[in-house]
Amino acid sequence: MSSDLVSYLDEIRNGDAKGQPVPDGMLNELRDIFPSDLVRAYQKFGCRLFKGGLIQTCLPGEFAGTLAIIFGSDTQFHHKSWHAFAYSCFGTIYIWSKEMGVATVDLLKGSISSRGALGKIKQGTLIENQIFVPFSVSDEALDATDEAGNFLFQRSVKKCGPLEIGECYGFVPALAPGGVADIDHVKRMNAAAHFSIVAQTMNFNLIDVQGYGKSVVVRPIA
Repeated sequence: MSSDLVSYLDEIRNGDAKGQPVPDGMLNELRDIFPSDLVRAYQKFGCRLFKGGLIQTCLPGEFAGTLAIIFGSDTQFHHKSWHAFAYSCFGTIYIWSKEMGVATVDLLKGSISSRGALGKIKQGTLIENQIFVPFSVSDEALDATDEAGNFLFQRSVKKCGPLEIGECYGFVPALAPGGVADIDHVKRMNAAAHFSIVAQTMNFNLIDVQGYGKSVVVRPIA
C-alpha cells in the first residue's frame, strides 16, 4: 500500500470514471477542516467512487444534517466539530475531528466507534494518519450482508445498477422499524436523503471495538 493517501487512492479508484470536482473556494474551506493529505486527494480526485463503488468520498456538508440528528446534544460528538469525508455503499459514514481523528458511524448497526473518543490514541501518534482508515479496510468490511450472512454489494449492483456519486444502496423499509436485510428490499437512492431518514429511526451507541467481531457498548449517544 502506498504511503501517501493520493497515491493509494489512485490505486483503488473506480476505473476511468470521472470524479465530481471540488471548487477552489470549497478547497479553501476544506483546508481549515481536514489534514493536508485529504485536501490534496479532494483536489486531484474531487468526490468520486473507489473500490468499484464500495466507498466514495463526499463533502462534509452533505451529511451535516444527518450527523446533527445522530449526535443531538452529545458533548463529545458535537456535530459542528465532526465532518464527513467518505461513506460506504450501505451506510457507514467516516467522519473527522481535529481533536479525535477518525470516527465510524454505522447506520445499519446504530454504532459509533472512535479510538480518539475512548482515549486510545497513543501520545505522539499522528492522528492525521487515521485518514487512511476507511480506504484501507477490506472489501468485506465495506459491504453489507443479508440475514443469511451473504454479501449484498455485487447482487445490488446487478439488481439496481452501479452507484453514481452521491448515491447509496439501502433497505426499504429501513431495518430499525422492521425492515428486512434481503436483496429483495434493496434499492438505489440518494445517500443524503436516505441516511437522514435512517438516522431518525435509530438510537446510537458509542462502542469499543476490542477485536474482530467483538465490541462492547460504552454509552448511548446524546
